[in-house]
Amino acid sequence: MKLFFISFFLISSLFVFCNLYAEYYYGEIDSLKTDNDTLNLSPEEQFSAVIIEDFLGEEDDEDLQYFLEEEIFPIVKNSDKISFDKISTSLYLLHYILNGQEYNYIIQRFYDAVNQEVYFEKTLTSISALKIYINK
Repeated sequence: MKLFFISFFLISSLFVFCNLYAEYYYGEIDSLKTDNDTLNLSPEEQFSAVIIEDFLGEEDDEDLQYFLEEEIFPIVKNSDKISFDKISTSLYLLHYILNGQEYNYIIQRFYDAVNQEVYFEKTLTSISALKIYINK
């Protein structure tokens, strides 16, 4: 009976160890693939990928990606700091600092039912993420 428990413990430990090693190893490979994929992107594509994946935690949003690359990147490409917050499913807040000046844009997503397309509008605002979330 003692031998059974020792064998069970050793086999269980081996499975757990192998599983943890596989998760670590394959996780490292996946992160290397992601890093290599971002190296081949243009600056505009890299910007939109970082905003969509890292800031918003989303996989893919082609409409937002296009808007970020075409409309927002040219404005913020020389910025010292950029943040991007999702306020709701159709409302975002862009904050950036350029030459010591702070700028905030509300970005709103719309659907045009006549043309059956999604589009975005940006509006310069004095609202910041700190004012929305912390009341400062």
